Amino acid sequence: MQLVLQAILNGILLGGVYSTLGLGLSIAYGIMRIINWAAGQTLVIGMYISFLLITRYGMDPYVTIIFTFPLLGILGFFVQKTMINRIINNSGDRAGPNVLLFTAGYGFVVVSILEMIFGTLSVSAITRYTGQTVAFGTLIAPLPRLISCLAAVTATIALHFFMHRSELGRAIRATSQDRVTAQLMGINSELMFCIGFALSFALLGLTASLLIPYFPFTPYIGPSFSLKALILVVIGGVGNVQGALIGGMFIGLVENILGSLVSDAFAQIMVFCLFLIVLLVKPDGLLSKRVKS
Repeated sequence: MQLVLQAILNGILLGGVYSTLGLGLSIAYGIMRIINWAAGQTLVIGMYISFLLITRYGMDPYVTIIFTFPLLGILGFFVQKTMINRIINNSGDRAGPNVLLFTAGYGFVVVSILEMIFGTLSVSAITRYTGQTVAFGTLIAPLPRLISCLAAVTATIALHFFMHRSELGRAIRATSQDRVTAQLMGINSELMFCIGFALSFALLGLTASLLIPYFPFTPYIGPSFSLKALILVVIGGVGNVQGALIGGMFIGLVENILGSLVSDAFAQIMVFCLFLIVLLVKPDGLLSKRVKS
């Protein structure tokens, strides 16, 4: 029983970090109905930025969020405004597949640049949080994962209020539901796409700073993050902020419980099986619903 309870706790903490990764992809898909296959590679950019700030300037890993969040947000705005908007406007019904291919190519470029600058070896940041734990009775929680999980929940709540209570958030949601009608109401849909993609990238910057205290990485780790994000977004529901949190927690629990009781390989097999089952039974996600603007 102790082993199971510890696995549940570890799964919840890991799932919190997964959820921030899924938030970025979910926002991009929910607004533009396109899949950013380079989400993981973009995340790795943020991890290297955070790593350099920690190792060269002695910065606290969580303070690096004030750099990774806006810098990746600016990158997302630039990529959307200069490239993806042009693809969407010129592709018509083919916009989704064409943007998917573009982001895949962008991801390869990012990996090559990171490899050229930083090499191929795995790196990790040793911080004052490394090895620190918090006890909950007989259960032990690594402090960096606990902080990351709490930050993920906070980010999810903040994003939910932004999307539903602010005028800008409502404009973004209106554009995602009906671009033509939103334009007729005076909303600049291309600007909303830029802001949405910037927010998507900025959330990946947040995730990067949350991962850096305990996760070693290389330039090649990005595609695995992209795949994980796609799985949890599909399970939770595309464009659903709460769904990204629930999907992340769900995957974290499955991986940790089955990994502890059976094996890591079996846990990964079950994650992919659940992914396929959701696609067959409820392809819009377990928590998907039509949202009224």
